[in-house]
Amino acid sequence: MILNEGDIVEIRGRKATVCYVTKYNEKNYICVSFEEKENVSFELFEYIFENGKLLVTDNLTDIETMAILKVFIQEGMNEYGLPEKLQNIYNKIADKSDK
Repeated sequence: MILNEGDIVEIRGRKATVCYVTKYNEKNYICVSFEEKENVSFELFEYIFENGKLLVTDNLTDIETMAILKVFIQEGMNEYGLPEKLQNIYNKIADKSDK
């Protein structure tokens, strides 16, 4: 079983919408949005399915978090584009994080 963008899941008793899905180092990760009243928050999770149940953890290392965010940002930019001025800034930031 896999998750797809737009899926609605329950995490810790809260409804969440899956915003992004990716793999990193052979592990599955999602970014979800939680909507509560007028506030929207986003969180990253590693996930697996075990016995048909979705199991998640947000106990990610800083390295995992940065790598996953980089994948999500790059995929979003590939799909929606980025103005040239912002692309140059992003490239500089990406270069520094690769070192």
